[in-house]
Amino acid sequence: QYDDGFVAYLNGTEIARRNADNPVGWNSTSSAGHDDGAAVSFESVDISRYLPQLRKGDNLLAIHALNVSKTSSDLLIRPELDAGPTPEVEVDQDVLTYSEPIDLTQSTHFKARVLVGNQWSTLTEAVFSVGPLAEFLRISELMYHPADRGSRDDPNTEYIEFTNIGAESINLNYVRFTDGIEYTFSALTLAPNDFILVVKDESAFEQKYGAGLPIAGQYTGSLSNGGEHLELRDAAGTLIQQFEYKDAWYDSTDGEGYSLTVVNPDITDVNNLSEKAFWRPSLFIDGSPGWKDNQR
Repeated sequence: QYDDGFVAYLNGTEIARRNADNPVGWNSTSSAGHDDGAAVSFESVDISRYLPQLRKGDNLLAIHALNVSKTSSDLLIRPELDAGPTPEVEVDQDVLTYSEPIDLTQSTHFKARVLVGNQWSTLTEAVFSVGPLAEFLRISELMYHPADRGSRDDPNTEYIEFTNIGAESINLNYVRFTDGIEYTFSALTLAPNDFILVVKDESAFEQKYGAGLPIAGQYTGSLSNGGEHLELRDAAGTLIQQFEYKDAWYDSTDGEGYSLTVVNPDITDVNNLSEKAFWRPSLFIDGSPGWKDNQR
């Protein structure tokens, strides 16, 4: 109950106010009156979200009373504190609860709230990238302009090959292209020296190369036959690779059936991949998706 306003504090932290300007001085008046009929009725104020302000032992609830004028004939401040068990809050079965640090084994997009009493905090989001992706993940081969032999599937047999040049496995979750084609990896693990592929059309690709190759998925868009800029980033947006390939580098990779292959992914500086000298045509026609180019 109050006439005409107040500011309430729990252990020095403001928890509620009515008819109070901001800031409030020791001699402030209320910003509005509160009718006598309403003032004598209790108004419920939920302060459960301030439970963390409570401490073991003594606690202090302080109320700064405000009157509409210095000459007002009446003043009323009457608090009543009701407390009890916090009602249980249902949590969706797909939601994870945690009270200790979480160990991440793959890049993850987190959405988190804090439950205080029976109220949730605002949503907080963050993306965490896990593993030495920028150090180990490399694009090793591009089939950007497949040979057109008259089949309707020929233009759709593009592919991009990746390899892990490191000494430990890496998880590709949320690795994505941010320029060129559109593709985002799911939570796939790539072992050292292994290969993985993303393709334009999985059905057309398997019709040409057979089933069983390590395909991660299909990308959206197409690799330009005239050359273009490609950019690859991890979950947190850190650059892994960017380069521009050109169709004028080698005639055999521009529609004659050979892929564009990195000369040596293990030692090639990623900053040099826009230069012709660090690429060569594949040794075999149709390239070598999913295996080393010198093995057949």
